[in-house]
Amino acid sequence: MNTILKMIVPVAGALVLATLLQKGIEKGSARYHVHKKERMNEILRGTTRHDILFLGSSRMHNTVNPRVVDSVTGLNTYNAGAEGGRFVEFRTVLEGYLAKHPAPRLVVLSVDGHSFYTKTRMFFPIQYFDHLDNPVVATAFREQKEDFNWMYLKYLTPLRIIYYDDYAKSLAFRGLRGSNELKMAKTYNYKGYLSNGTACIDTLHAKPYKKVTLIFDEEGRKAFQDIQRICAGRNIPLRLVYVPEWRGMMQQSFNNFPQWRTVLDSLRGNTPLDMDDNLPLSQDPCNFANFGHVNDRGAALYSALLGQRLKPLITNP
Repeated sequence: MNTILKMIVPVAGALVLATLLQKGIEKGSARYHVHKKERMNEILRGTTRHDILFLGSSRMHNTVNPRVVDSVTGLNTYNAGAEGGRFVEFRTVLEGYLAKHPAPRLVVLSVDGHSFYTKTRMFFPIQYFDHLDNPVVATAFREQKEDFNWMYLKYLTPLRIIYYDDYAKSLAFRGLRGSNELKMAKTYNYKGYLSNGTACIDTLHAKPYKKVTLIFDEEGRKAFQDIQRICAGRNIPLRLVYVPEWRGMMQQSFNNFPQWRTVLDSLRGNTPLDMDDNLPLSQDPCNFANFGHVNDRGAALYSALLGQRLKPLITNP
């Protein structure tokens, strides 16, 4: 008996310590990531009916302000853009949203050079850990067997700590000390949108991005077509948009951007695409926080323009 106790006690103690540490990290992470927590709760647990759902990467997340769109259109819209997202993650967000919400009257999907790339299926996966009850999220993690152990995520939750890198842990500790992502960035959020501040591009010191070659994964292509199929199956009109960038600097950093456009056009069929890369607002550095992301001023300008464009599609379909 003593031998058995000597084996059990250290293991039990380690599990208790791991549980306490994980609970502390999750508590701190939730406090720090107030914006992420609020928006993921709405996307994956909410039941609000939205007229327009915006999907895309950080370029959508920081660009389309529902406060402005709603005021222009008189509609109820939500920005579900995902930082660092690709088509695979956009599909998860869309399906997860539809698992809880009534279907929107329109989905607007922002497309980017890296959208087809699927090496990173979820840019910030820990934000989904509290939503494993959503069947779409659960399936997404089960399909990533090489990266996530479902038993750890769902049942042996103290072991989730292995999926927090040092940076994520440091942010959790900041949360425990009372800080959060909005305070740190001195910004605000509204219906999924995250403000990008008021600073302009420093044109005197801004350097072009390093040239990269875009990758068009088969899985990424399939995920895009799945989004089309999901919308068609629910009778939801889908519209694609390439949101503004400063003077084409993003496209200039891609060695094969024309090929990206060819691939996208070959897959989208009759799905409308608005290429908003050459709008007048794209010439003013004081509309942008960096080459690929607008600041608050740019977001207000573009959101008003986009709202004016989308209003007739909803009010006079």
